[in-house]
Amino acid sequence: MTPNPSSHETGAGATKVIVVGAGPVGLLTVLRLAQSGVYVDVLEKEEKLNVTPRACSYYAAALHALQRAKVLDDVKKAGFTTHGLCWRGPLEDDGKGGKKFGDMLASLPVVGNEGWDSGVVNLQQAKLTKLLYQKVLETGRVTVHLGTRVIGIEQDSASVTATAVRGDGSQEQFQGSFLVGADGGRSATRRLLGIRLKGHSWPERLVAMDVLLDGVEFDEKFPSSLFVDPVYYGLMSPLEEPRTGTESLWRCTVAVDPTDARTDDELVSEKSLEELLLKAVPGPRPLPFKVLRASPYRVHQLCASTFNRGRCALAGDAAHLNNLWDLRPVSLTPKLLQMR
Repeated sequence: MTPNPSSHETGAGATKVIVVGAGPVGLLTVLRLAQSGVYVDVLEKEEKLNVTPRACSYYAAALHALQRAKVLDDVKKAGFTTHGLCWRGPLEDDGKGGKKFGDMLASLPVVGNEGWDSGVVNLQQAKLTKLLYQKVLETGRVTVHLGTRVIGIEQDSASVTATAVRGDGSQEQFQGSFLVGADGGRSATRRLLGIRLKGHSWPERLVAMDVLLDGVEFDEKFPSSLFVDPVYYGLMSPLEEPRTGTESLWRCTVAVDPTDARTDDELVSEKSLEELLLKAVPGPRPLPFKVLRASPYRVHQLCASTFNRGRCALAGDAAHLNNLWDLRPVSLTPKLLQMR
């Protein structure tokens, strides 16, 4: 638990909200509430903030939401700005035993003035989450309860009570005027409220990797590229500002053949990750690389039948799981936009 003593001293009649989930959507919600004078209890089932490979780029709508939360300058300072993305064909032979990028099929320049909408801000979601976490604590109106899993929700016409269990098995009840469930695609909030998802899931799985690459080829104008392939499509995008001839960190996400019967654990084995990277990364063969993190994902097109029930609301993946290849390399932007 990360306590803020003042968050318990709400005073008579003060509004308190419970937010379930300490990801970027939950924390941005918390920050906007705290900035409006609302006290918040955050219930996060994990003992630590999530560091798995997730979103890495933020476009105009998300930047606007971050600007309204007064954190955009900090986000830009923590990351770096590029000016668009492109679509490419599969890798091609470079005539020297290695691979080079396929032809550029299309590009999407992202231009703007020098204000909030200028370019694409690149920052790992884990770093954005950490930044928002610090900002919510600085408000003095927020208490974050890590390792606290919600197991029950009751509400009446005036309040909501969430029952949660801690890692040691002890239980605690939290009461608020409202509750926001921002606890991801497997949302306990959604399940406890009896809200069902509708839609479908795609057969493909994606494997997202944070990879150190040395001197990798990239287009200075469009360093982020989506590569088109009937089976092994994906994304290659810098996680730190790339410089020619130097080692830098990249996000490589590659689709897996839908007929591949391997388990998720088998997909992130060293051999499997190398096979996937060879389909995405240009350069010599064998390819020098170091995978720092890897995580498999399912691709969904699902939406909750309703986003609210009584005094409880859903946000982010708890409300909708979108196909992240819908002309975007990431799917966090529309979720952050909800929280403006």
